[in-house]
Amino acid sequence: MRPISTEESVRALFCSLIKIAVEDYRYCVDRKYIHGGEIIPGSTDNRYLIGLNLRASDLPAIISFLWGGGLHQVIDMASLAIRPSRILARLEPENWKAILKSKCPTCDTDD
Repeated sequence: MRPISTEESVRALFCSLIKIAVEDYRYCVDRKYIHGGEIIPGSTDNRYLIGLNLRASDLPAIISFLWGGGLHQVIDMASLAIRPSRILARLEPENWKAILKSKCPTCDTDD
């Protein structure tokens, strides 16, 4: 078995980070904690754990990562052949461009 390079390890780590953020976001959308890139008021009141490894206090970070430019930065840093717009369009198919523009005005919707 050939050794894994540091670059490959970093790329794998960043891919895992993206995967977890997308899974957590979808989980929260399915359970009506998040809609349109925003936490639904009152949806997580008095809840500490909303998933197996997901706390209500994690939601702002997940939203910020996906919609605030973090996703774009991670993809760029790791030189991944992934288009952020394709991920975001699947998370919020009806209004992903508007959400992205409101939370990350410098992010490109036509990457």
